[in-house]
Amino acid sequence: MGGSGKAINIISVLNMKKTIRLFFLLTLLLCNSIIGFSQTNTSVEKKPFQVQLKIKNFTNGYLKLIGMYGDQNFGIDSFLVDAHGNATYKMDSSLPGGLYILIFPDMSLVQMLVDKDQQFTMEFDKDDIVNTMNVTGSEDNKLLYYNMKYEAFLSKRMDAVVEQMKKVDKKS
Repeated sequence: MGGSGKAINIISVLNMKKTIRLFFLLTLLLCNSIIGFSQTNTSVEKKPFQVQLKIKNFTNGYLKLIGMYGDQNFGIDSFLVDAHGNATYKMDSSLPGGLYILIFPDMSLVQMLVDKDQQFTMEFDKDDIVNTMNVTGSEDNKLLYYNMKYEAFLSKRMDAVVEQMKKVDKKS
């Protein structure tokens, strides 16, 4: 009985080794197919960058387009907004993915995320950029401004809670 127990244990160990090898092989094949799939999708060429702006309460002025990389900013270009608050900025090539800002002469900012969506439209009131922003053609920027609106909403609620907490005795 003792000998057959050892034989069963050896067979179990051999079967486990085969199972581990099979699992490793399947994992390797799966990873290889994922890498191959992702490489074929990155070869899609991006369109040249173009942003169209419709700005309420700002006319006949220049905007600066600035890129941000880490803690550094780099100027890209400036362009004119016409008498009706319309502007289009076009490039011959796409912009690298990242965060970009438009700066008004009074130093107020419009943030933009650029990645796969290189051509989009932003319509807003300069006096209330976040709450009036309407983006078409860029899901990233729609979500960015949705998030900014939500953060502003939460911030107001948190300010009220902080004020109430200041009134409470610290030892209570």
